[in-house]
Amino acid sequence: MSDEAGSLEHKGGMPPYEPTEDSRKQVETMSAMGIRQDDMANILDIDPKTLRKHYRRELDVGSTKATLKVAQSLFKQATEQNNVAAAIFWMKARANWSEKFDVSHAGEIMVSWKPSEHAS
Repeated sequence: MSDEAGSLEHKGGMPPYEPTEDSRKQVETMSAMGIRQDDMANILDIDPKTLRKHYRRELDVGSTKATLKVAQSLFKQATEQNNVAAAIFWMKARANWSEKFDVSHAGEIMVSWKPSEHAS
């Protein structure tokens, strides 16, 4: 049952799945773009469990790497390219800036209502 190197021979069925460098890059890219794991498995023609078993790292880091790239781009636009919208967005997201206004009123509020002439 063992070959000369001492590893177990594969018995029947499909051969064990072996990821390639290209498939690892593909899974990381799909993860970065938010593709569902079931869809990734379909593209690779493997079971979702096989995907998770062989591509755990790519699944875990793909989304984080994409977020990092977008954050770097936004930061560069805000700090080097004088993009005011990017700077405002950054400050709202990272420095808790807000456009909320607190309005308070003391005293009475008068409300008048006049029915429409077309009311039935």
